[in-house]
Amino acid sequence: MPLIKLFATILLSLIVGVVLFPITKDNVFEVATIALAVVFLKRLLPFLVIAIRHIRISNGVSFSIDKSSGKYRYCQGSTTLLFDSNQIKKVVKVVSPPKFDNRFDLLGFGDFFYWKITLTDNKMIAISCLVLDIENFFGMYLEQEKKIFVFPPLIQFPDPNIPMNQSDEI
Repeated sequence: MPLIKLFATILLSLIVGVVLFPITKDNVFEVATIALAVVFLKRLLPFLVIAIRHIRISNGVSFSIDKSSGKYRYCQGSTTLLFDSNQIKKVVKVVSPPKFDNRFDLLGFGDFFYWKITLTDNKMIAISCLVLDIENFFGMYLEQEKKIFVFPPLIQFPDPNIPMNQSDEI
């Protein structure tokens, strides 16, 4: 769908360029260049900034679920966090305003979102849609939050040598 929106935007901008500017054989290239530059600055550049940010934050991150035991595993670099569903306090899906308000997404930013998971020990995990691209978080109650630029925060965990998952076993 984002690719169709992009082609429609390019085609529409070229049509607008043809209508607004008088076209001759000498200036066809200039009109097309101006129209495509407007598309790049208005649509592609912000889209690329958001995409690159999601790629950088998702680099080295993995999230897996063991359905038989109900355990979740979040890895960021050399740090691993293991938890189960009863340790999850809150799950929030952070989306763009058009997605939040169920409006038509003209610029394509609605394709990006991230999950903000708060655990009972108040640790927060942010998982980009490039790592976990699902609509609902495994049957849990889902809140949505509206944010103009949907950038997952950079989260730094403490020293990986210190165990993060404290077991309640005695």
